[in-house]
Formats: sequence, C-alpha cells, structure tokens
Amino acid sequence: MIKNYQSSKTLGRQTSRLFVELNERGKTTFSLRDVEQITKLRGSSARSLILKAEKRGLITRLRPGLYTLVPFELGRATEYIGDPYLIAKELCGGHGYFLSHASAMELLRMVTQPQLTIYVSTSVRKPPRTIHGYEYRFVTVKPGHFFGLTEVWITKQQAIKVSDRERTILDGLRQPEYAGGIEVNSSSTVFSTMRTVCAMAPSHAGSDSCLSSTKWLRRRSSSVCAEN
Repeated sequence: MIKNYQSSKTLGRQTSRLFVELNERGKTTFSLRDVEQITKLRGSSARSLILKAEKRGLITRLRPGLYTLVPFELGRATEYIGDPYLIAKELCGGHGYFLSHASAMELLRMVTQPQLTIYVSTSVRKPPRTIHGYEYRFVTVKPGHFFGLTEVWITKQQAIKVSDRERTILDGLRQPEYAGGIEVNSSSTVFSTMRTVCAMAPSHAGSDSCLSSTKWLRRRSSSVCAEN
C-alpha cells in the first residue's frame, strides 16, 4: 500500500493528484498514458512531470513509457524495481496474457527456487527484454488456447492471470525449455494429464485446442512407452 503522498511529501498539485489517484486505483506500475489520463497533461508536459518525479526518487523508470512507484517506506531510496509479475502484465499492453511455464510454477508454489526469467504467454508476438535484472520472455499463443487459467493476487488490489496447475504441467511437457527441463518418465503421467486438460478445456475455446493437446500427448505417451 502506498502512503498518502500529499501529506507525507511536498509535491506539486499535479504530482500529488497523480500519486493519490494511482494509489486509489492500486496501480503501482503505470504508463505515460495513465499519467496523461489522470493529470490531463499531454506530450512533453506529462513527460516533464514524470522526469521531475524520477529525479526526486519518487518513481523508477522500467522502460520508456513504463514506470513504478517507489514505496514511501523506502525513505531516501531512489530506485525500486516493483513486482516483476505485475510488470510482466503491463508489458503486454492490454493484450491477452497469462504467466506460464516456470513462472507459473513459482506462483503456484510448484517449485521453490527463485526465478530471474519471467515467462509470459501472450496473444501478440513480442521480443524478449531485460528490466533491472529480470529477463522477460514472451511465448506466443493462439487466442483459442487461452484455457486453464486462474488468478493470483500479488497485492490486495492487484491480481494477475496465471495458468493453473494442469495447464502448467501441459505447457511444461510441450515446452520443457521454458519450464526448467521437465522430463516425463511414466506413460500414466501423460495419460492422466491428457484427461485432466481435455476435461477442463472450455467449450468456447473450441475443440481444436483440446484436440491438438490430446494428439500431442498421445504421441508423447507412445514415445515414452517405446523408450520403456
């Protein structure tokens, strides 16, 4: 929770209005467009406001046009990364997304080791980028493959979309290079995952996504049986 900047800091009217409104929205990571919408400033005026706030250590620039608030309790700290998963959501720019593969495993507590690479499945093709030590890698998925998702609350006000356990297992089986190298050594594991994923695939996603997953899992199962 961000404290009341108006009473805690000596800010100008526009900066105070911006910080209070972002706080009310629970939006600790925000864009230049958010600044323009809240302050009614445009172009260079909005960028000048942000630059002054950045120089005072009130915000951290994550990339051009994307920023995060520095929590008041950090005192004189002038740089704050923010939550990498909330940043991943903002990097998708409003397009369909969900945290997946190794990142979903961490969020669902399926693994315990910390992750410095954030995997985001999204409906648009995006190049990887590194922000303050975190590498963000984007996996392009078709709109019809947005099934098996859940929400994880990062703060009391902000949640992100994450693949659920069954979908995370499926994605890990199909793309182990994004999930720490999952290996399947039992055909029963494959069949169990296949049944669960197909049962949970919603009808509105169309039969193609489930059918594709089923065919792949059957091929992988046959391969495992041959190896055994």
